Amino acid sequence: MHYQRSEIKHLDNYAEALAKWEGTKHIRGRAEDQRPLGRRDYVDSFRILKQADGSIQCILYNTPVVTFTPEDNIVINTAGFNTSSTCKFIYEVSPNGISAYVFEKIMCLTICDTPNEDGSSNKGSYRLKHNEPTLVRRTQTGWMVEDAVQHTVHKVNRLGKKAVMDRYQPFFAYVDAFCRLRQGDTVEDTEIKEALGAQGYPLVAGYMNQWTAENRYALLMGYMASTGEQQHVDYYKATMVLLCEVHLCYAAMMRTALVSILSGIYRGEMFTVEAVAKGSVKKDAYARYFSPMWDAYHLAHPQTPTWAEPLC
Repeated sequence: MHYQRSEIKHLDNYAEALAKWEGTKHIRGRAEDQRPLGRRDYVDSFRILKQADGSIQCILYNTPVVTFTPEDNIVINTAGFNTSSTCKFIYEVSPNGISAYVFEKIMCLTICDTPNEDGSSNKGSYRLKHNEPTLVRRTQTGWMVEDAVQHTVHKVNRLGKKAVMDRYQPFFAYVDAFCRLRQGDTVEDTEIKEALGAQGYPLVAGYMNQWTAENRYALLMGYMASTGEQQHVDYYKATMVLLCEVHLCYAAMMRTALVSILSGIYRGEMFTVEAVAKGSVKKDAYARYFSPMWDAYHLAHPQTPTWAEPLC
C-alpha cells in the first residue's frame, strides 16, 4: 500500500522499521541519521530517523507521528495536528490493523485484531490525547492502546427533564395560546422594545450576537418566574424575549427553543454523565449545553431561578 506518489509502505514491526532505516542511504548534505521514508525528493515531507535509544521515528514534516520502539511497541504523536494528512500518514506507516480518523477535531485510532486468549478483544476505536504521545502496545494477537482518553457523554435524565418541563407548563400553555392568536406573524423590534421597556430591551437588542445570550436568558427566566396578578403581563414579556430566538409565532418552533434554553439552565437536573465503553467513540449529542457560553451563564447566575422566586 502506497502513500499516493510518496512510495511510503507499511512497517509491520520494529525489525522492519530498523531495516528500513539501515537500508536507506541518507541524502548528501543532510544529517546522517535522517533519511528518506519514501521518495528521496520528498524527504522534507516524509523521513525516518533513528534515536539514541534505538527507537525509529517516522516523521511527517517536523512531527514524529509514528515511532517504533525496541520493545516492538509503537507510539503515536500528532502534536495537535489532527488532519486528514496525519490520518493517512498513520495508516500508511503503521502496522496492518491500525488506522486513524478525526472525530470532533480529536484524533482517533482504530484497532482491528483477533480476540485475546480469554475471549476479550482490543478491537475498536480510541480517542487519543490532544497533544501528548500515545503508547500502542503489541500483544500476542494484535495491539492495545495503553493510555487512550476515557471519554464521557451526556445522557438525558428523563425524570429530571419531566420535572423541569412540568414546572414550566403554565408558560408553555401561554405560548401555545399566543401562537394560536398570531399564527406565523413576525414580531418586529418595535413591539419587543415597547414590551420590554428602556431597561429590558437593551438586554436583548443585540440578540443576533451570541454574547448577549446570557442576559437574554436571565431576563427570560425572571419573567417566567412571575406569579400573581402580574403574571399575564410578564408572560407576554417573556414571550417577546423568546421570540428573539425564533422570530416567528409558531408554537412548535417556540417550544423547541424554550426546551433548549431550559436544558442549558437546568443542565444539572436534566442530564447525567456516562462513560463511553472501551473501544468505542461516540458523539456527545448534548455537549452544547456544557459549552463555554453556558459555563459563563452559570458563573454569572449561580442561583438558577425557580418557579417560586419573584421576578428578577
